[in-house]
Amino acid sequence: MLTVSLTTDWGNSGIYTGLFKAKLIQRLPGTQIVDISNEIKPFDVGQAVFSLRNAFSHFPQKTIHIVSVASANIQDKTKNHEYVCLQYNYQYFIGPNNGLWNMLFEETPTEVYKIPTAAQKSLGNFQEADAIVETINKIAIGLPIDRIGEKTTCYPAYKMLAPIVTDSMLEGRFLYFDSYGNGITNIPITLFETARRGRFFSIMIDSKRYSTDEITENYEPKDKSSKIMALYNVSGFLEIAIPYNPLEKFFHIDKENTSIFVHFYDTEEEKNNFGMI
Repeated sequence: MLTVSLTTDWGNSGIYTGLFKAKLIQRLPGTQIVDISNEIKPFDVGQAVFSLRNAFSHFPQKTIHIVSVASANIQDKTKNHEYVCLQYNYQYFIGPNNGLWNMLFEETPTEVYKIPTAAQKSLGNFQEADAIVETINKIAIGLPIDRIGEKTTCYPAYKMLAPIVTDSMLEGRFLYFDSYGNGITNIPITLFETARRGRFFSIMIDSKRYSTDEITENYEPKDKSSKIMALYNVSGFLEIAIPYNPLEKFFHIDKENTSIFVHFYDTEEEKNNFGMI
């Protein structure tokens, strides 16, 4: 059975997702379609990359992953609405040539092929649908990807901000907010523990107003006095949450302008003197 995954900013309330699925199953009946997410924030390449990167390895070989976010490349008009196809780890990937592929994989793909625009038909501002379906069909019948289109190169990656690291502090940002309103940061557990070196710590947002000094294993905080809680999510990144409330709306946080500070202390007294307790 052919398996196709979708990671898009098409939404589920409009016509785009349903239209694409209809065209796909009309062309290839019996296709198994898996929605990773069609509610990616419009043009948010980072959120799309994060969602797909933590999902695609769980799919079987020969799965075809469709990514459609920010297809209009405003930084390079020559790449505007250019869709490409490539293989990685025995799976196929189709999506816009806008910088996401360098972010998605550990190395920059070199065998990248441009989907022929001649495959596109008159679908107004949703022209990529026919080109994608045609490419899926070519893969399904066994056509090698080097015969799908002209070889091209990956557009340079968008910049995904990395945490700032000093001897006594980490400063991170929110990558995105999940469906519960919890904030997923750009601080991975490996970096946190490497920077911590076994020391005491405190995690803060909005200066000292909201803070915690523990990492919980679930959404039940041990310290009931903390207004926020921190845990590592399934992808291994630091997540900030409020039990049974959306962090994003409760504190009116936006990911572009809110920092997460992790301070490290050699002694508990030093931590207490900083004003945590």
